[in-house]
Amino acid sequence: MELERRQQERRKTEFDMRIYSSIKKGSYTVKVTDVSAGGAFIKSKHLPEVGEIISFELMDETFKPVFMGNARVCRIKGDVTDNEKGFGVAFYNVLDERLLTTITQ
Repeated sequence: MELERRQQERRKTEFDMRIYSSIKKGSYTVKVTDVSAGGAFIKSKHLPEVGEIISFELMDETFKPVFMGNARVCRIKGDVTDNEKGFGVAFYNVLDERLLTTITQ
């Protein structure tokens, strides 16, 4: 059983995030499957390294950015089926309640 290190409440979501990392040139779009004020789990076949810093944009349903920031990759879930692969990130700036409500509705 994995130890829960997250300090904020986790919320389930299906939200698009555009990521800029060293894995690919340019950006790529992924799904956020759960989020808290301090971090998120991102579903992706493209897995960065633990400790890598990524830049991201949270996007609305029209793919317009609603929030931009940076995060550190803190865990990888890679030894599973492609549909379950992804990684956890810790945001450098905590998300406010209004933004969390917007992206989890």
